[in-house]
Amino acid sequence: MCFIFLMALNRFAVFVLKPLEKAFTQKNVTYSILLTWLLVIAFFIVKVDFGPIRMKKSANWGIKDFFIRRHVGMTVIILIGYIVPIAILLIYIAIYAYIRKRRSSVELAKSDKNDIALLWQGFILAVSLFVGIMWTISVILLVCVVEQGTANCFDSLSDLPNLEELEACANVPTADIRSCVDDYMEVVSANPTTGIGPLLDPDVLEAAVNCRVKYSAKHG
Repeated sequence: MCFIFLMALNRFAVFVLKPLEKAFTQKNVTYSILLTWLLVIAFFIVKVDFGPIRMKKSANWGIKDFFIRRHVGMTVIILIGYIVPIAILLIYIAIYAYIRKRRSSVELAKSDKNDIALLWQGFILAVSLFVGIMWTISVILLVCVVEQGTANCFDSLSDLPNLEELEACANVPTADIRSCVDDYMEVVSANPTTGIGPLLDPDVLEAAVNCRVKYSAKHG
């Protein structure tokens, strides 16, 4: 993502912002690439240091919880992951608009396909980055439910170590409990190597299985 953004900046410098070309001269381009590599390494270190992303769902859960995390470093990385694709798309739109503005009507007729191809390139790059980002948090999206009762049940499955405490979910409609546990187990079985916090905790898994069996047998 960082290098795609660097490439977009390079094209922006060539077509629109000429002073920015200094960063891409034969002498300085090495420093630009080195700085980008340092950013990539820094992002990697922060992710490794803070461990897997895990989102705690509660009654006051909101869309902001996708972006704002306890650790400032992770929050910055997540926000950058959403801002950079948008910035790339805007850069290509700016390049497209600048080229169209400078060309005459005759030149526009000849180069229309090339301009549109350039715009499509930026759009595809930005969308591809968004897809990649959403793929990395797909497990979180799978276990994130809107209904408060099911969300509370997920909190119990993630945070409580035994069946007795899981039964605190008894105030939730039975169908929601079974659905909650089924979805929880499906996520774990489909992603055996994700390492998302307590999802792989044997005690929690056993409690989840017992919870599902108990309510399935009791309520059919």
